[in-house]
Amino acid sequence: MNRGMKLWCWPMVVGIVTGAGLVAALLGDGAWDYWSWLTLGGVSLLCAVVARKI
Repeated sequence: MNRGMKLWCWPMVVGIVTGAGLVAALLGDGAWDYWSWLTLGGVSLLCAVVARKI
């Protein structure tokens, strides 16, 4: 794995998960809502954990 990939791997994953949650929130109700809550809540939790360690 090259240096650039090591640097940008996790930010890209967080961005993709966030995008999936936002699209799910816009698309519909029911299972889409649960998916958006799960993804966006997970990203928020990850950010809180990282911010606490800094």
